[in-house]
Amino acid sequence: MKSLIRKIAGAYFAIGGVLATILWLGYMWGLGWGAPEGMGFLDRVAIQMQLQPGILLGAAMRFVLWFPSFVLWWISPGSYSLGKWLAPGLYIEAMPVGN
Repeated sequence: MKSLIRKIAGAYFAIGGVLATILWLGYMWGLGWGAPEGMGFLDRVAIQMQLQPGILLGAAMRFVLWFPSFVLWWISPGSYSLGKWLAPGLYIEAMPVGN
């Protein structure tokens, strides 16, 4: 019985790890390429480093609570797509610079 619980917990956290990695990579990609066009590379890296604690907190929450999050997404059809649930950072839009 103990080994079954370990296997189930291992599979749960393995899936959570994959989903957390997708979430983190999605935000890194979105922040890197969705940032305003006039920003330099170092500015983009600086923004990513400043937002990293919040992104990692979101990834940690996805790692642990991915199943309840998935169930809530599943029972609310039309709220947002599976892609937005998996990697919301890919849907970041570039903001205009200046006025």
